Parts: sequence; C-alpha cells; structure tokens
Amino acid sequence: GLSRVPDLVVEENGWKKTVSDNVGKAEAFKAAFFPSAPTESLVPDNPVYPPEAWEFHLPADHQVFRAFKRMKPYKATRSDSLPNVLFRECADLIAPRFGPFLRATFTLAYYPEDWSINETFVARKPGKPDYQMPGAWRPLVLTSCWGRPSNSVISEITVKGAELHGLLPQMQFG
Repeated sequence: GLSRVPDLVVEENGWKKTVSDNVGKAEAFKAAFFPSAPTESLVPDNPVYPPEAWEFHLPADHQVFRAFKRMKPYKATRSDSLPNVLFRECADLIAPRFGPFLRATFTLAYYPEDWSINETFVARKPGKPDYQMPGAWRPLVLTSCWGRPSNSVISEITVKGAELHGLLPQMQFG
C-alpha cells in the first residue's frame, strides 16, 4: 500500500498545532525545507564585477558524453523523464545529438523551462523518534533527464576554470 505522512505538529505563534490536511502538511514541509527569501535583495544596487577570469567556451560533445557516463544508472528521474541507464549505456549515440541542443542554450540565451522543473517529495529520515515533526523528514528531488546532464557539464566547466585560475580557497573540498 501507499505510505502516508502522519499528522504533523508545527509551532505557530508560540503554540503547537496539529496539521492533518495535505495542504497544511505541504506548507509545514515548505517552511522546514526551504527558508523564506530575504525581504530585500542582498545584491547591491549597482554591483561592480571584476573582469572575467577566463574565456568561456561552449560545451563540447566529449563533455556531454562524460556527463552521461557519470549518471547513476538506476537513480530515479522525474516521472515524465527517460531513465538514466539509457543515457549512460547509449552515451556514444546520444551525446553528439544532445550537444548541439546544449550549445544552443548559450547561443540563443534560452534554457528550456522543462529542464528546470523538479518533482519534490518527502521521505522519513531513518532512526528519528518522532515523525510528527517536519524536521524528521527530508526532501527528495527528481529532476529532468535533460537538465541533469546539462547542469553537470556546466558545473564541470565552471569548476575546471576556477581550479585552473586559482579561484577556489586552498581548503575547498567537494
């Protein structure tokens, strides 16, 4: 059968309150997992940025190939996405066809909205004594099968550039 989230106990204005409806539970998890945005922007009004540290080059097909090969084969993806194992096992066929799409996101300054849509659900943190508290749960995020490798390639390019130009702190790990 399907598992369900038990009634949650949340604190509101100094009082403990039991939430039993799904909308209330969703709001409780949202408050626990995602802090509210600051009321004012933390970015200065007229920021002055330093010059670019390196010249960005569009992603190459071999970088897309590596991103596909790094995908965990049986990790869950969004319900409307293809499984990772398909990309991993067919990387040599898919990378040369996906590479132009990824490069187009830069040349056209367009990132498909579908690539950034996630599905988030909750799972119990093991060994917690009271699952009525929102903090005893954790969010699990399922992403698009196309967004994950594109983000992986961009991350690889950014980290490599930062490492080559000495922009990471000496004790930076991970």
